[in-house]
Amino acid sequence: MSDHEINHHIDRFKESFLFAAARGGRIEECASLISFGANVDWRENGKEDNPLLAAVRNSMQDVAALLLAHGANPTVRDRDGNTVMHLAAANGDEGMASLFSPNASDLSLSTNKHGMTAIDIAVQRGYNSFAELLNNLLFGSDDEKNARSASVLTNDYNQQPIHLDNEVNDDENDSENSLADSNLSMSTRTGDSENRHSIYEETVDDAVNDLRGELYQAKFALNELMKENEMLKGKLAVYCEDNIESFLTKKSLVELNSIEEQVRRSLDKIIKAKEVASSNLEDARVCVICKENPKSVLLLNCRHLCVCNECGHLEILVHCPLCRMEIREKINVYA
Repeated sequence: MSDHEINHHIDRFKESFLFAAARGGRIEECASLISFGANVDWRENGKEDNPLLAAVRNSMQDVAALLLAHGANPTVRDRDGNTVMHLAAANGDEGMASLFSPNASDLSLSTNKHGMTAIDIAVQRGYNSFAELLNNLLFGSDDEKNARSASVLTNDYNQQPIHLDNEVNDDENDSENSLADSNLSMSTRTGDSENRHSIYEETVDDAVNDLRGELYQAKFALNELMKENEMLKGKLAVYCEDNIESFLTKKSLVELNSIEEQVRRSLDKIIKAKEVASSNLEDARVCVICKENPKSVLLLNCRHLCVCNECGHLEILVHCPLCRMEIREKINVYA
């Protein structure tokens, strides 16, 4: 085996050991391997987790900070397209998210292969405070936004006037001062325009941020409703399970009375629904005119079967009672 091949195998061992140490949170071992030249961005076959992804996935914040300090790429993704912020969101690890705050804009708004951002994952898993943290990292807190807007408004409308010394006697100086006044006026107008444009951008950004916040709140509310729905399904499954008898024997008398009352109310609703369904079915079978005899005459050309033999052959019935189309022919139908 050549020296090159030996060195290659040694490097492979160092990097695989670094990956294992990062995943296990062994920071001293990680530091030692990095000092011996292990590649912090190495990954098996180019597809598996690298040391940074492994550290974040397992909430090893100290190891992640060490790897970043030695040049680890913070924008790396796993095989499903998840960034380190996606992985931190899956754990609700706010400390890890703060570690990547310099890259918060790129990481928090990036989508994985399922089209989800880190904030989407946090909301889905119920980590509302984590989602709020990412939102603040991206757009700043409400206090910061208000302070920034106030600062812009103050700079725009409270500019101090600039006084020029016009105490000159000769025409040449008057001309120069006039030109200077003109340039200053133009500069001031340009500054005012830029400030107004800045205020407009701030206003638009705040509106977008507010809408984004409402979207995240709606997603969180939807997530809570889904959880409640799953809980109700679980309760229904308990009531409908085969060993219902053993389940009921564990309940107190008060609980059994409550269950009985719930079942009675449910049965009452079922009975009423059956009566309505039966009534609708009966209405669908009888003549729409006399409401007594079964439907037995087909009307053409509209093809409605809606009248009985007696009503259907009345001479005054010249239009379909349902669609009002003129009746061309009447055909007796037998069950």
